[in-house]
Amino acid sequence: MKNLTQQADLIFHNGTVLTIDSNFSLTQAVAVKDKRILATDCNENILSLRGNETKVINLGGKALLPGFIDGHQHLIFSSLIEDRFDGVQDIALSNGYTSIAEMGVNPMEIEEMLQIEEDGLLRLRVNVFENYNLGHFDEEGKPAVMYHLDSWYLKNDPILDHDRMLRIPGVKIFADGAGLPERGCPALIEPYPETARSKTFYESCRSEYGDLYFSQDELNQIVAKVHDRGYRAAFHAMGDRAIDTVINAIEFALDGEPNELHRHQIQHNSLIGPDLLKRYAELDILAALRGYFKTCGLESYIDYYGPERYQWAANRYALVPLGVHVYLETDSGYINPMINLYGLVTRQYVNEDGSVCKPEPWVAKHQISIEEALRIMTIEPAYAVSQEDVLGTLEAGKFADIVILSENPLEVDPDEIKDIEVWMTMVGGKTEYCAEGHENLCP
Repeated sequence: MKNLTQQADLIFHNGTVLTIDSNFSLTQAVAVKDKRILATDCNENILSLRGNETKVINLGGKALLPGFIDGHQHLIFSSLIEDRFDGVQDIALSNGYTSIAEMGVNPMEIEEMLQIEEDGLLRLRVNVFENYNLGHFDEEGKPAVMYHLDSWYLKNDPILDHDRMLRIPGVKIFADGAGLPERGCPALIEPYPETARSKTFYESCRSEYGDLYFSQDELNQIVAKVHDRGYRAAFHAMGDRAIDTVINAIEFALDGEPNELHRHQIQHNSLIGPDLLKRYAELDILAALRGYFKTCGLESYIDYYGPERYQWAANRYALVPLGVHVYLETDSGYINPMINLYGLVTRQYVNEDGSVCKPEPWVAKHQISIEEALRIMTIEPAYAVSQEDVLGTLEAGKFADIVILSENPLEVDPDEIKDIEVWMTMVGGKTEYCAEGHENLCP
C-alpha cells in the first residue's frame, strides 16, 4: 500500500514481485526503509516514494520474492569445527537463504555463536536448536545423552527477539536411528520384513523393530521439561513407531493446550502410516520435509519396509493437503533451493551428474503446486520459529529479506525450475550476495 508520509531508502521496480502473502499477490515494485518493507504496489505508486537519496533498481522484469528459509540445516556446526564460518554464510546467501534453523548444537557452540553475533559477524538470521541428545549410541549401547545435565536451555530462557540475528527457540531430540551402525535404524511398529534383513541398512538395526531411543514415559518427561522451559521441541523421527511415540509425548506435554502456542515439530517424517497422518492434523504438529525425494531405486523401499507399507514413505507429502504446517528442511543434502522447489513440484530427483529420475505413481501423486511449494520454503519455516510476523512474505513492516531470481518460477516450465539462478540476496535491506555480471540489480 502506498505511504506518502515517508520516503524510501531503496526501491525495486519494473519486476514481478511474488509477495507470498495469504492471497499470493503479485505486483511490480517494492519500497524499503530502515531494514524493512515500506510498501509493495504498482510501479507508479512505489516510485512516488522516491526521494533525493533513494536508490532505485530497475528489475527489468525479473522475479523478486522473500528470501528462502531453511528449517533444518547443519551449516554452522561444521563451520565452527573447521573454522570456515564466513564461508558457509557465503554458501547459504549465494543460494538465496536469508535465514536458517541450525538443528543440533551443544552449549559451547551456542556461546561461540553468541559471541559471533555480538561481534557483528552474522550476515544471515540463525535460529539455533540445542541438542538434548546425540543421534547415536554410547559405549554401553544406550542413547548418547551428552548435554542434558549441563544444557543451555535449562539455565537460560529462549531468545526470541526478532531484532536479533541469533535466536534460540528450541531443543532437538533424537527419537530413533537413521540406518547407520552407530545410530541404529528407524523404529517401526511392525518388524522389518525378511527382505530388509539381508540389506546393509538392516544390519545397522539392534532389533527387528529398529531402534527407539526412549520409552514413552521417558520421552513424555523429556518433552514436558522442554515445553515447561518455554522451548519448542524438534524431533528427529523417521520410523512410524518413533513418530507415534513423539506425537504421544507432544500430546502429553500440551495437556490440552493448542500447539499453535508452542509449535513442537517433527523432522524427516520418513514413514507415516495413514492413522498417524490424521494425528498431525488433529494436534497441529509441524512437519519438516526435504524438497527432493530419491526416486531412483524405489524398489529399495519395498525391500526395507515390505509391500504393505512401502508407499507410506511418500506420505510426508500427504501432510500438505491436510493443512499441516509443512516447511523445508535441507538437512545435510541439496542446499540449492531450486533443486528442492523442483522436487516439490515435479517429484523428480536430480542426481549429482545432472540426470533426472522420474517418480513412480505412488510418489508422483503427491505433487505440490508451485504456490504451495514456495510457501513451504518461505512463510512456513518462518512460522516454525514464530517469525511469521516479520519474515517469510513481502509485506509492509516485515524485514527486507529479499532474493532476485533469473526466472519467474511461476512462469517457467516445471522441468526448468531446477535451472533458475539466484542473482541477488538481501538481508534486512543490505545486499549480502550479488551474482557476477548482475551488479545492476544489487544496491
